[in-house]
Amino acid sequence: MESDRLSLIFAALADPTRRGIVTRLAGGEATVKELADEADAWIEGSRAIWEGRIERLDEHLKELNRDASGD
Repeated sequence: MESDRLSLIFAALADPTRRGIVTRLAGGEATVKELADEADAWIEGSRAIWEGRIERLDEHLKELNRDASGD
């Protein structure tokens, strides 16, 4: 049974995000908010990229619709 527990621990540490959290916590305590700041910055950067892409797609579709209707 101990080997199953050890397998679960190593499986959990195989995930790069979990390893990053363990590495960060090895340097000292951190709140969940502190651990989430890096993820939040990445999400916000990605949000800006996707919003721009969606806006361009919307404009493109409007243009196609205008062309198809003969306007």
